[in-house]
Amino acid sequence: FFFKQKTAYEIPKRDWSSDVCSSDLNWKIPLVQSSIGRYRRGPRLCRAPRVSTPHQVRTARSRTRPWGMGYRHAPADRSLSSGPVLEQAPAFRQGRTIANLAALIGDRFGARRAYQALAPLADAPLAGHIAGARHLVLLLLDGVGSAQIEALCPSGALAALRQCELDSTFPSSTAPAITTFATGTAPGEHAVTGWHLWSPMHRAVVRPLPLDFWGTPGKVEARDLFHWSPLTDRMRIASTILQPGSIADSSFTRHAFNGARRIGYSNPDEVRQQIVEVLAQPSPTGHFVYAYLPQFDSSAHEYGCTAAPSGRTLARLDALFGDLVAALAKHDVLLLATADHGFIDIPEQQHFRLEHFPELAALLDTPLTGEPRVAFCNVRAGQSEAFCDLAAEMLGDAFDCHRSTDLIHAGYFGPIHGTALRSRIGSHTLIGRDRHCLTQTLSGEKPPNFIGMHGGLHPDEMRVSVAAAYRGNRISAPAI
Repeated sequence: FFFKQKTAYEIPKRDWSSDVCSSDLNWKIPLVQSSIGRYRRGPRLCRAPRVSTPHQVRTARSRTRPWGMGYRHAPADRSLSSGPVLEQAPAFRQGRTIANLAALIGDRFGARRAYQALAPLADAPLAGHIAGARHLVLLLLDGVGSAQIEALCPSGALAALRQCELDSTFPSSTAPAITTFATGTAPGEHAVTGWHLWSPMHRAVVRPLPLDFWGTPGKVEARDLFHWSPLTDRMRIASTILQPGSIADSSFTRHAFNGARRIGYSNPDEVRQQIVEVLAQPSPTGHFVYAYLPQFDSSAHEYGCTAAPSGRTLARLDALFGDLVAALAKHDVLLLATADHGFIDIPEQQHFRLEHFPELAALLDTPLTGEPRVAFCNVRAGQSEAFCDLAAEMLGDAFDCHRSTDLIHAGYFGPIHGTALRSRIGSHTLIGRDRHCLTQTLSGEKPPNFIGMHGGLHPDEMRVSVAAAYRGNRISAPAI
């Protein structure tokens, strides 16, 4: 079933069928002051096209006008939140996030941090095995959250060898999460907060994985956007990165995994043998192998996370993990498999588009950034109260509106180090309740067409499993 899939690093503009982690905004617009909002002097927001195929039905909301897609609805019984719900913040402080896992792997192989910002990993048996591992293989299965394993592959190897469950990052999306695995830090430190990112230096929205701009040609220099060093650059062992060939030598990959050997694959069926061959090479200090597999994420965006094509893709990934467990059973190798985030499917009536709310857009200084499920808003000076009131009136009970600083203080982004995060997440954040999302489209772009999505705080987006095997068995106690 594995066919050539586009990934988050190479996704073309306007394409939501592959590994997208937010509305595929991509523009670099001069921000000129005007009475109706600075960025509205840029490209016009577009109308939805005429529906001609079943796959275009999601772009026809301006014609069919379901609730929330162009009309004001009655205000919710309660106003949008002025503060965050603390219970929903990722458990950085409790040691139960993918950031705590990544930091421990870095520590084990010598990439120690200048300060201890994250709590130790909460799962003691897993932490003990990582601390004692000589060779470690990490499979990152993009989008394969706990709910997806339970729904699609409950009796497979990933479920049988599940060791613990962790929270993703906030937003629960590929760009923040992959950067967390690359750095061993939370978004509060690495400041990559979504598929689209506001860059004060460029005065533009950039896409951190493809390292380009929204709406205009041109590339972004990694050193201008990222002010962190990767784990692989500081590890004291041989490290190898396996990725689809199309991104194995991308600008992001070269920066995020500097110091590692980079190997591309054309088909995921090649990954098992590539890992075995890497581990067979002499390395007195050990091996760290990171294999990124984005195939499920691509399928889930296009078909939905519980659709048959996505189920078949997950079955193949589960089989790959099982094959590796068997292949490494006689070797001193700790094998881990986890994900960057989970998934939900978006009902058509819960997909909102900003162009249907021009009054709200007029209060913004810049385009939305972040994710469709978590939209960062740069509200014009002096318009904070008006924005919150209008969001409550026009978006009803579909979104919670928070001051972004409240989310920082509540720990949503993890420990904060430096000032980059505050400049990239706007003054306010709209977080979709239930399965609501908010996208934005420019003139000349095709409106987003997706079924599966992630980025928000729904448990099916946030929860990921860690499957672990050592010498072919499930681990139960720390390695001795």
